[in-house]
Amino acid sequence: MIRSYNAIEKGISFMKGNQLESGEFVTLASPTIQMNKPRVVPSVYIPTYVIHSLGFVKTIPFVDEMIRKGISFLLDQREEDNIWRFHGKTIKDPPPDFDDTCCVLAALKDNGMTISDSIFDLLSRFKSHSGLYHTWIDEKMNRMASRKTDGVVNANILFYSGLCGNAQQDLIMYFNEKVLNEEYQDLSMYAMSDYPVIYLITRAYCDANVTGLKTSMHWIIRHLIERQEKDGSWGNEIESALATISLLNAGCRSKDLQRAIRNILGRQQENGGWPIGAFFQDFGPAYYGSQELTTAFCIEALKKYSMISSQVEDRSFGSAEQVGVTKK
Repeated sequence: MIRSYNAIEKGISFMKGNQLESGEFVTLASPTIQMNKPRVVPSVYIPTYVIHSLGFVKTIPFVDEMIRKGISFLLDQREEDNIWRFHGKTIKDPPPDFDDTCCVLAALKDNGMTISDSIFDLLSRFKSHSGLYHTWIDEKMNRMASRKTDGVVNANILFYSGLCGNAQQDLIMYFNEKVLNEEYQDLSMYAMSDYPVIYLITRAYCDANVTGLKTSMHWIIRHLIERQEKDGSWGNEIESALATISLLNAGCRSKDLQRAIRNILGRQQENGGWPIGAFFQDFGPAYYGSQELTTAFCIEALKKYSMISSQVEDRSFGSAEQVGVTKK
Protein backbone atom coordinates (compact mmCIF):
# COMPACT_ATOMS: atom_id res chain seq x y z
CA MET A 1 0.00 0.00 0.00
CA ILE A 2 1.25 3.48 -0.88
CA ARG A 3 1.14 5.80 2.12
CA SER A 4 1.10 9.50 1.30
CA TYR A 5 -0.24 11.25 4.41
CA ASN A 6 3.18 12.33 5.68
CA ALA A 7 4.10 13.69 2.25
CA ILE A 8 0.86 15.68 2.15
CA GLU A 9 1.50 17.10 5.63
CA LYS A 10 5.03 18.12 4.64
CA GLY A 11 3.64 19.78 1.53
CA ILE A 12 1.06 21.69 3.57
CA SER A 13 3.78 22.88 5.95
CA PHE A 14 5.78 24.16 2.98
CA MET A 15 2.71 25.94 1.58
CA LYS A 16 1.87 27.56 4.92
CA GLY A 17 5.38 28.90 5.28
CA ASN A 18 5.34 30.44 1.82
CA GLN A 19 1.90 32.05 1.72
CA LEU A 20 2.22 35.83 1.76
CA GLU A 21 0.71 37.92 4.53
CA SER A 22 -1.84 39.23 2.03
CA GLY A 23 -3.04 35.67 1.44
CA GLU A 24 -1.53 35.53 -2.04
CA PHE A 25 0.44 32.54 -3.27
CA VAL A 26 3.39 33.75 -5.34
CA THR A 27 3.40 33.75 -9.14
CA LEU A 28 6.78 33.67 -10.88
CA ALA A 29 7.48 34.67 -14.49
CA SER A 30 10.56 33.58 -16.41
CA PRO A 31 11.94 34.19 -19.92
CA THR A 32 12.73 30.46 -20.20
CA ILE A 33 10.58 27.35 -20.15
CA GLN A 34 12.96 25.93 -17.53
CA MET A 35 11.86 28.82 -15.26
CA ASN A 36 15.40 30.19 -14.92
CA LYS A 37 15.88 33.64 -13.38
CA PRO A 38 12.21 34.05 -12.42
CA ARG A 39 10.71 37.28 -11.12
CA VAL A 40 7.69 37.73 -8.89
CA VAL A 41 4.59 39.14 -10.58
CA PRO A 42 1.28 39.97 -8.88
CA SER A 43 -1.54 37.72 -10.06
CA VAL A 44 -4.88 36.27 -8.99
CA TYR A 45 -4.70 33.36 -11.45
CA ILE A 46 -2.28 30.87 -9.89
CA PRO A 47 -3.72 31.39 -6.38
CA THR A 48 -7.12 30.15 -7.62
CA TYR A 49 -5.62 26.79 -8.58
CA VAL A 50 -3.74 26.52 -5.29
CA ILE A 51 -6.94 27.21 -3.35
CA HIS A 52 -8.83 24.61 -5.39
CA SER A 53 -6.23 21.92 -4.68
CA LEU A 54 -6.05 22.77 -0.99
CA GLY A 55 -9.80 22.29 -0.80
CA PHE A 56 -9.28 18.53 -0.92
CA VAL A 57 -7.24 18.52 2.31
CA LYS A 58 -9.31 20.89 4.45
CA THR A 59 -9.28 18.49 7.40
CA ILE A 60 -5.53 18.95 7.84
CA PRO A 61 -4.64 21.62 10.43
CA PHE A 62 -3.99 25.15 9.09
CA VAL A 63 -5.48 24.47 5.64
CA ASP A 64 -8.79 26.20 6.39
CA GLU A 65 -6.88 29.27 7.54
CA MET A 66 -4.72 29.23 4.40
CA ILE A 67 -7.79 29.03 2.18
CA ARG A 68 -9.53 31.80 4.12
CA LYS A 69 -6.53 34.09 3.65
CA GLY A 70 -6.35 33.19 -0.03
CA ILE A 71 -10.04 33.99 -0.52
CA SER A 72 -9.58 37.31 1.26
CA PHE A 73 -6.78 38.17 -1.17
CA LEU A 74 -8.98 37.35 -4.17
CA LEU A 75 -11.84 39.46 -2.82
CA ASP A 76 -9.45 42.38 -2.30
CA GLN A 77 -8.69 42.28 -6.04
CA ARG A 78 -12.34 42.41 -7.12
CA GLU A 79 -13.39 45.18 -9.47
CA GLU A 80 -16.74 46.76 -10.25
CA ASP A 81 -19.23 44.28 -11.75
CA ASN A 82 -17.48 41.42 -9.91
CA ILE A 83 -14.75 40.86 -12.48
CA TRP A 84 -11.02 40.24 -12.17
CA ARG A 85 -7.89 40.81 -14.23
CA PHE A 86 -4.68 38.76 -14.27
CA HIS A 87 -2.45 41.14 -12.30
CA GLY A 88 -5.15 42.31 -9.91
CA LYS A 89 -6.85 45.68 -9.74
CA THR A 90 -3.72 47.81 -9.23
CA ILE A 91 -2.22 47.04 -12.68
CA LYS A 92 -4.55 48.10 -15.48
CA ASP A 93 -2.98 46.20 -18.38
CA PRO A 94 -4.22 43.72 -19.50
CA PRO A 95 -7.95 44.33 -18.94
CA PRO A 96 -10.29 41.99 -17.03
CA ASP A 97 -10.96 38.62 -18.63
CA PHE A 98 -13.25 35.61 -18.29
CA ASP A 99 -10.40 33.20 -17.48
CA ASP A 100 -9.33 34.92 -14.28
CA THR A 101 -12.88 35.93 -13.41
CA CYS A 102 -14.33 32.41 -13.69
CA CYS A 103 -11.38 30.89 -11.81
CA VAL A 104 -11.87 33.35 -8.95
CA LEU A 105 -15.64 32.89 -8.91
CA ALA A 106 -15.14 29.11 -8.83
CA ALA A 107 -12.75 29.40 -5.87
CA LEU A 108 -15.31 31.52 -4.04
CA LYS A 109 -18.18 29.16 -4.82
CA ASP A 110 -16.11 26.14 -3.77
CA ASN A 111 -15.83 27.85 -0.40
CA GLY A 112 -19.48 28.72 0.08
CA MET A 113 -19.51 32.20 -1.46
CA THR A 114 -21.63 33.16 -4.47
CA ILE A 115 -21.10 36.78 -5.48
CA SER A 116 -23.83 37.05 -8.12
CA ASP A 117 -24.95 35.48 -11.39
CA SER A 118 -24.21 38.63 -13.39
CA ILE A 119 -21.25 36.92 -15.04
CA PHE A 120 -23.63 34.88 -17.21
CA ASP A 121 -25.26 38.04 -18.56
CA LEU A 122 -21.80 39.39 -19.30
CA LEU A 123 -20.74 36.18 -21.02
CA SER A 124 -23.71 36.36 -23.36
CA ARG A 125 -22.36 39.64 -24.73
CA PHE A 126 -19.03 38.05 -25.64
CA LYS A 127 -20.14 34.78 -27.24
CA SER A 128 -18.70 33.96 -30.66
CA HIS A 129 -20.55 32.46 -33.62
CA SER A 130 -18.88 29.12 -32.81
CA GLY A 131 -20.54 28.97 -29.39
CA LEU A 132 -17.27 29.64 -27.55
CA TYR A 133 -16.57 32.76 -25.53
CA HIS A 134 -14.00 35.46 -26.19
CA THR A 135 -11.26 35.89 -23.61
CA TRP A 136 -11.41 39.56 -22.74
CA ILE A 137 -14.16 41.55 -21.06
CA ASP A 138 -13.08 44.31 -23.38
CA GLU A 139 -14.23 44.68 -26.98
CA LYS A 140 -11.08 46.50 -28.11
CA MET A 141 -8.81 43.77 -26.72
CA ASN A 142 -10.85 41.05 -28.43
CA ARG A 143 -10.52 42.91 -31.74
CA MET A 144 -6.75 43.14 -31.24
CA ALA A 145 -6.72 39.37 -30.64
CA SER A 146 -8.55 38.90 -33.97
CA ARG A 147 -11.54 37.62 -32.00
CA LYS A 148 -9.80 34.30 -31.44
CA THR A 149 -11.24 32.03 -28.77
CA ASP A 150 -9.17 29.90 -26.42
CA GLY A 151 -9.78 26.41 -25.04
CA VAL A 152 -8.23 27.03 -21.62
CA VAL A 153 -10.41 30.09 -21.10
CA ASN A 154 -13.53 28.22 -22.18
CA ALA A 155 -12.65 25.19 -20.02
CA ASN A 156 -12.58 27.47 -16.98
CA ILE A 157 -15.86 29.07 -18.05
CA LEU A 158 -17.33 25.56 -18.29
CA PHE A 159 -15.91 24.67 -14.86
CA TYR A 160 -17.58 27.62 -13.16
CA SER A 161 -20.78 27.12 -15.13
CA GLY A 162 -20.85 23.49 -14.01
CA LEU A 163 -20.46 24.51 -10.37
CA CYS A 164 -23.51 26.72 -10.87
CA GLY A 165 -25.48 23.91 -12.52
CA ASN A 166 -25.43 25.79 -15.81
CA ALA A 167 -22.98 23.88 -18.03
CA GLN A 168 -23.34 25.02 -21.64
CA GLN A 169 -23.94 22.31 -24.23
CA ASP A 170 -21.94 24.19 -26.89
CA LEU A 171 -18.81 23.96 -24.75
CA ILE A 172 -19.40 20.31 -23.86
CA MET A 173 -19.76 19.37 -27.54
CA TYR A 174 -16.65 21.37 -28.43
CA PHE A 175 -14.43 19.64 -25.86
CA ASN A 176 -15.82 16.18 -26.60
CA GLU A 177 -14.95 16.64 -30.27
CA LYS A 178 -11.44 17.92 -29.52
CA VAL A 179 -10.75 15.01 -27.16
CA LEU A 180 -12.06 12.44 -29.63
CA ASN A 181 -9.73 13.82 -32.31
CA GLU A 182 -6.84 14.33 -29.84
CA GLU A 183 -6.56 17.97 -30.87
CA TYR A 184 -5.16 19.15 -27.54
CA GLN A 185 -2.39 21.24 -29.08
CA ASP A 186 -4.98 23.26 -31.00
CA LEU A 187 -6.98 24.14 -27.92
CA SER A 188 -4.93 26.93 -26.39
CA MET A 189 -2.23 29.45 -27.14
CA TYR A 190 -1.41 29.62 -23.44
CA ALA A 191 -0.97 25.94 -22.52
CA MET A 192 2.53 24.49 -22.32
CA SER A 193 1.50 21.02 -23.46
CA ASP A 194 -1.49 18.66 -23.53
CA TYR A 195 -1.49 18.23 -19.75
CA PRO A 196 -2.85 21.57 -18.47
CA VAL A 197 -5.70 21.45 -21.00
CA ILE A 198 -6.55 17.84 -20.15
CA TYR A 199 -6.48 18.69 -16.45
CA LEU A 200 -8.97 21.51 -16.97
CA ILE A 201 -11.35 19.32 -18.98
CA THR A 202 -11.29 16.56 -16.36
CA ARG A 203 -11.62 19.12 -13.57
CA ALA A 204 -14.87 20.34 -15.10
CA TYR A 205 -16.10 16.74 -15.39
CA CYS A 206 -15.11 15.52 -11.93
CA ASP A 207 -15.10 18.57 -9.67
CA ALA A 208 -17.95 20.53 -11.28
CA ASN A 209 -20.14 17.56 -12.28
CA VAL A 210 -20.18 18.38 -16.00
CA THR A 211 -21.44 14.89 -16.82
CA GLY A 212 -21.76 15.65 -20.53
CA LEU A 213 -17.99 15.22 -20.75
CA LYS A 214 -18.17 11.58 -19.65
CA THR A 215 -17.78 10.27 -23.21
CA SER A 216 -14.34 11.92 -23.33
CA MET A 217 -12.92 10.32 -20.20
CA HIS A 218 -11.92 6.96 -21.70
CA TRP A 219 -10.04 8.67 -24.51
CA ILE A 220 -8.27 10.96 -22.08
CA ILE A 221 -7.17 7.99 -19.96
CA ARG A 222 -5.85 6.18 -23.02
CA HIS A 223 -4.06 9.29 -24.29
CA LEU A 224 -2.31 9.76 -20.94
CA ILE A 225 -1.37 6.12 -20.34
CA GLU A 226 0.16 5.89 -23.81
CA ARG A 227 2.46 8.80 -22.89
CA GLN A 228 3.42 7.72 -19.37
CA GLU A 229 7.16 7.06 -19.00
CA LYS A 230 8.65 3.94 -17.45
CA ASP A 231 9.36 5.74 -14.19
CA GLY A 232 5.68 6.66 -13.89
CA SER A 233 6.13 10.30 -14.88
CA TRP A 234 5.08 12.50 -17.76
CA GLY A 235 8.28 14.53 -17.75
CA ASN A 236 8.64 17.21 -15.10
CA GLU A 237 6.88 17.44 -11.76
CA ILE A 238 4.04 19.78 -12.64
CA GLU A 239 3.07 17.91 -15.81
CA SER A 240 3.27 14.58 -13.97
CA ALA A 241 0.98 15.92 -11.24
CA LEU A 242 -1.50 17.30 -13.80
CA ALA A 243 -1.56 14.01 -15.71
CA THR A 244 -2.05 12.01 -12.51
CA ILE A 245 -4.92 14.21 -11.32
CA SER A 246 -6.48 13.93 -14.77
CA LEU A 247 -6.38 10.12 -14.64
CA LEU A 248 -8.02 10.18 -11.22
CA ASN A 249 -10.63 12.72 -12.32
CA ALA A 250 -11.42 10.64 -15.41
CA GLY A 251 -12.03 7.50 -13.34
CA CYS A 252 -8.86 5.53 -14.07
CA ARG A 253 -8.31 2.71 -11.58
CA SER A 254 -5.46 0.79 -13.24
CA LYS A 255 -2.09 0.07 -11.64
CA ASP A 256 -0.55 2.73 -13.88
CA LEU A 257 -1.69 5.11 -11.14
CA GLN A 258 0.57 3.42 -8.60
CA ARG A 259 3.66 4.18 -10.69
CA ALA A 260 2.50 7.79 -11.08
CA ILE A 261 2.00 8.25 -7.33
CA ARG A 262 5.34 6.63 -6.44
CA ASN A 263 7.04 8.99 -8.87
CA ILE A 264 5.40 12.02 -7.27
CA LEU A 265 6.38 10.86 -3.78
CA GLY A 266 9.96 10.29 -4.93
CA ARG A 267 10.31 13.83 -6.23
CA GLN A 268 9.29 15.67 -3.07
CA GLN A 269 12.07 17.93 -1.81
CA GLU A 270 13.47 18.14 1.70
CA ASN A 271 11.59 21.38 2.36
CA GLY A 272 8.29 19.59 1.65
CA GLY A 273 7.67 21.24 -1.71
CA TRP A 274 8.00 20.05 -5.29
CA PRO A 275 10.09 21.89 -7.94
CA ILE A 276 8.76 24.78 -9.96
CA GLY A 277 7.58 24.13 -13.51
CA ALA A 278 5.98 26.22 -16.24
CA PHE A 279 2.17 26.01 -16.15
CA PHE A 280 1.30 28.46 -18.91
CA GLN A 281 2.85 31.04 -21.23
CA ASP A 282 2.06 34.36 -22.81
CA PHE A 283 3.61 36.49 -25.51
CA GLY A 284 6.15 38.39 -23.41
CA PRO A 285 7.55 35.90 -24.00
CA ALA A 286 7.14 34.67 -20.46
CA TYR A 287 6.45 31.40 -18.70
CA TYR A 288 4.54 31.26 -15.43
CA GLY A 289 4.50 28.91 -12.46
CA SER A 290 5.63 28.56 -8.86
CA GLN A 291 6.85 25.93 -6.46
CA GLU A 292 3.66 26.47 -4.48
CA LEU A 293 1.54 25.67 -7.54
CA THR A 294 3.42 22.45 -8.33
CA THR A 295 3.17 21.47 -4.67
CA ALA A 296 -0.57 22.13 -4.57
CA PHE A 297 -1.12 19.92 -7.63
CA CYS A 298 1.01 17.15 -6.11
CA ILE A 299 -0.98 17.36 -2.86
CA GLU A 300 -4.23 17.10 -4.83
CA ALA A 301 -2.95 14.06 -6.72
CA LEU A 302 -1.83 12.31 -3.53
CA LYS A 303 -5.07 13.06 -1.70
CA LYS A 304 -7.33 11.97 -4.55
CA TYR A 305 -5.35 8.76 -4.94
CA SER A 306 -5.61 8.00 -1.22
CA MET A 307 -9.40 8.24 -1.51
CA ILE A 308 -9.61 5.53 -4.20
CA SER A 309 -6.46 3.46 -3.58
CA SER A 310 -8.45 0.41 -2.45
CA GLN A 311 -10.18 0.37 -5.85
CA VAL A 312 -6.98 0.31 -7.92
CA GLU A 313 -6.78 -2.91 -9.91
CA ASP A 314 -3.68 -5.04 -10.40
CA ARG A 315 -3.60 -4.50 -14.14
CA SER A 316 -2.60 -1.86 -16.61
CA PHE A 317 -5.11 0.10 -18.65
CA GLY A 318 -6.43 -1.98 -21.56
CA SER A 319 -7.39 -1.11 -25.09
CA ALA A 320 -10.63 0.65 -26.00
CA GLU A 321 -11.98 -2.54 -27.47
CA GLN A 322 -11.57 -4.38 -24.16
CA VAL A 323 -14.07 -2.09 -22.50
CA GLY A 324 -16.43 -1.90 -25.42
CA VAL A 325 -15.62 1.64 -26.52
CA THR A 326 -14.76 2.47 -30.11
CA LYS A 327 -14.23 5.67 -32.02
CA LYS A 328 -16.75 6.39 -34.72
